[in-house]
Amino acid sequence: MKTLLIGLGVMGSNHLRVLKMLLPKNKILIYDKDQRKLNENFKINKIVQSKNLDHLLNVSSNVIIATTTNTHINLIKKCIKCGIKKIFVEKPLENNLRA
Repeated sequence: MKTLLIGLGVMGSNHLRVLKMLLPKNKILIYDKDQRKLNENFKINKIVQSKNLDHLLNVSSNVIIATTTNTHINLIKKCIKCGIKKIFVEKPLENNLRA
């Protein structure tokens, strides 16, 4: 079982720190749309990364979403389409109650 962390901001970095304590590095995958953040984390952690989110979703069993709120719904939908049933979302699912 591989866990994909999407988002390497402040909260994503906290999740990555905890994941490294709980799982072997070869079971952790990381993705961020900011290539600089991906490169920095790879240099430090040597954790599998990719610019292709769809590829990472297809090889993951679990996903942690630590991105901005406005991206959550679309990312959740992508996870579900890939058959991922264990999805943790760091913040609210939407920006307002009407959604």
